[in-house]
Amino acid sequence: MMKLSRTLAKWIIAAGSLICGACAIAAPNVFDRASAQSGASAPKTVSADIVSSSLDVIPGTDFDIAVRLRHEFGWHTYWINPGTTGKPTTIKWATPQEWEIQSLGWPAPDMEQKGPIASFVYSGQILLPFKVKVPIGEKLNQSKKISAHVEWLACKDICIPGQADISFSVNIASQELPAPEASLIPQALAQIPGEVNTSGSIKAYYEADRLSFEVSSSMGSVENRLLVLPQERGLVDYDQGFVLQDAAKAKKLYLKTTEQFQKKPPESIKALIVADRPRSTGWAVQTDIELAPGKVSRLPFLALDKPAPVQSQVSLSSLSAILFAFLGGLILNLMPCVFPVLSLKILQLVDTKRTKGPLWVHGVAFTAGILLTMTALSATLMLLRGTGSMIGWGFQLQSPWVVAILALLFFSIMLNLLGLFEFTAASHLSDARTIRKLPTHGPQGSFWTGVLAVVIASPCTAPFMGAALGYALTQDTWESAAIFLALGFGMALPWLVLTVIPVWTKLLPRPGAWMVSLRRIMALPMAVAVIWLFWVLSHQVSFYGLVALLIASCSLTVMLWEIGRSQYGRGSSAILKILTGLVAAACIALIASGAFTAARHVQNKGWERWSEQAVLDALEQKTPVIVDYTAAWCVTCQFNDKVVIRTNVSDRALAELGYRKFVADWTNRDEAITRSLASFGRNGVPLYVLYNGTSGRATILPELITQPQFVEALKRNCQQ
Repeated sequence: MMKLSRTLAKWIIAAGSLICGACAIAAPNVFDRASAQSGASAPKTVSADIVSSSLDVIPGTDFDIAVRLRHEFGWHTYWINPGTTGKPTTIKWATPQEWEIQSLGWPAPDMEQKGPIASFVYSGQILLPFKVKVPIGEKLNQSKKISAHVEWLACKDICIPGQADISFSVNIASQELPAPEASLIPQALAQIPGEVNTSGSIKAYYEADRLSFEVSSSMGSVENRLLVLPQERGLVDYDQGFVLQDAAKAKKLYLKTTEQFQKKPPESIKALIVADRPRSTGWAVQTDIELAPGKVSRLPFLALDKPAPVQSQVSLSSLSAILFAFLGGLILNLMPCVFPVLSLKILQLVDTKRTKGPLWVHGVAFTAGILLTMTALSATLMLLRGTGSMIGWGFQLQSPWVVAILALLFFSIMLNLLGLFEFTAASHLSDARTIRKLPTHGPQGSFWTGVLAVVIASPCTAPFMGAALGYALTQDTWESAAIFLALGFGMALPWLVLTVIPVWTKLLPRPGAWMVSLRRIMALPMAVAVIWLFWVLSHQVSFYGLVALLIASCSLTVMLWEIGRSQYGRGSSAILKILTGLVAAACIALIASGAFTAARHVQNKGWERWSEQAVLDALEQKTPVIVDYTAAWCVTCQFNDKVVIRTNVSDRALAELGYRKFVADWTNRDEAITRSLASFGRNGVPLYVLYNGTSGRATILPELITQPQFVEALKRNCQQ
């Protein structure tokens, strides 16, 4: 009883710590909003000061200074072109008579997108450098003061105007003396994009409300994102989105123009070209780009238009996204990819005699495992999004080594349920007479079962989930975390209720040999999961990669068998356990190294490999198009393919209506497919998109769809 009390106390302390931590983190946002509404003093947002390269300067020379802006966490100010909203930072200098000061440029900003609003912002610490020229006639041994009035607009959840009057004094001397923070000036200058002549490297054309830039690969590599940011505000409408396409030895960027641009198109624009920022591998340059009228295809902009769903669908708000995520989590318990883990949970719930402590403690532990893992997953996705990476739901299963490790994990659990070994010491599973000696399991086991449930749930996308998770990855950190937590709570709720209200346990038979039989039966879902993971890996690696996993499985079996012999007191070989463990680890390392990676090939009759250009070519020919965004590890995708998408009925309908069929295979990581998913507000598969051959209008189908609904959607798409 004392041991149970200590365990329960640990869980209560842990839960209390989490709640207090969450409240402490969330409190600043709450107080910011409260003070703004109550008229209290504005919170500190940005501080400003001057950094100089010199304390003593020589007449007739020049030196560098910079205005340093330090932003509080979460706050940002704006670039010279702030975007749709915002206000650029302004600096008004007051210098001694005949002194000259000129700007050395602005650092490349980050692009922040909140819903449809795009802004170009600075956060953290930035320095805006200037060059100061000292007149040759200045007398020695005197001090001169340089002052600046700085105004900015700082935004987070709210926007607060700010200003500061700052100054710095230098001495006129016969010898220059560096300032203490002089080393910051070269760093600031290094952040200013250089001016280059791009007349032969960039071609720009406009037509109606469309603008295209073709950037030659000679400018530099572009992996994920390319932005062309005019310094003049109001020319380009980034709120309408943008499309980046691969072309021969170039990247093509398509943008929408504003009414101001359309009324009087400029002959050229001074712009900043930014590639893959804020990643360290990115680059940025300033240039003048000549614009010319020309043909700009309308088709790339189809991805910018809001797709029309088959059924009416309200636009998501934060509250509706949280509700959708919660409902999706509930439904996720009925999806096949979760069955193997839930079989473990069923076994724990049924075997009440071996369960340490009250059932509700296990329910809380299982829920905590799910919620903490969802929080970690949300944080990982937000962190990678902040570095410029584009990923989505189920991204971990795009790595063959993760699939291989999961296969070995489920294989180990299967062997455990079959009685080869135990995760705890001294099991004695030989017969029913020793059933009372079976090892007990505490809340820790329930916690890790919750963790495993989230990891293995990724291959499934339940109804409501797709839109909710797509919305989550476009919002700020706290809204995204709330949506992921709602998904996790929906997933955990049925099991939490079963443990809090354990009336059903009275219906169970008395403990006996049937528990051993139940463990053997529960090994079957694990075996199915192992076979499925082997099949998934077969789509990611070559034949030799599968052989490596098979060798790892055999080695793991021998190692666990030796562990089981030791637990049964029959003796075992420590050397054999170490050797077989090393062999299994070496096989996984080989798979992780990419030595066995194999290219994926579309094997479905009549279906072509997807690419943006292939879809555009088909639409140019006025042909209706269907795109199937899928993955081998996506159970929902495979179910839909077998039951709806690839049936004889669907094949006939697609052929009769003249559809071009494309498969976007996301089994392995593919940046182009990830970008395409994001353009439709999705971050996972399945996704089914129909394009009308005449208008090019896109229609999104539900994640789960019946055969009649699918055929009807195909016909309706051709009639638009």
